[in-house]
Amino acid sequence: TTLILEDDADWDIEIKKQTSLLAPAIRKLTNVTDQPGITGNDTITDDDDTPYGTDWDVLWLGHCGNNVWENMPYVLYPDTTIPPIITSFEEKVQATADTKQRYAYLSDGPICSWAYAVNRHSARKMLDMPSHGTYMAYDVWLGAQCKDGKLKCVAVNPELFHTHDPP
Repeated sequence: TTLILEDDADWDIEIKKQTSLLAPAIRKLTNVTDQPGITGNDTITDDDDTPYGTDWDVLWLGHCGNNVWENMPYVLYPDTTIPPIITSFEEKVQATADTKQRYAYLSDGPICSWAYAVNRHSARKMLDMPSHGTYMAYDVWLGAQCKDGKLKCVAVNPELFHTHDPP
């Protein structure tokens, strides 16, 4: 797995704590087979020691927005490191942030690619796809692959990475 960051990405000094809280939520989300809309990975076993599991193509950890639909499968989890002020166009994001909760969810494509992770399998899959952003911005192309179901994308809200504009 590799994490790809834009050059102006910024993160909290508590990022290790934040990702350790996120990891079980992702494993739960991608390994649940009895909830509508969630396809589990039957290959995950008790001896699978990968922190985030393996049943995903893109972990979108830093973005500038994503439509959040009521029927999107998600896992809510507590995180006291959420900043006191979150600005989001999504009411659901604001509501969960106010209660110091984040949620991991199967995403249909956020925009902005401030921080995302891919694994060996998904990187190969992406390289084999046609039109690597040749007719649209890369983040829009990547989001379209999520929306079309060509990539299984998991996002977190509020996001763990954001941009920083120095003074």
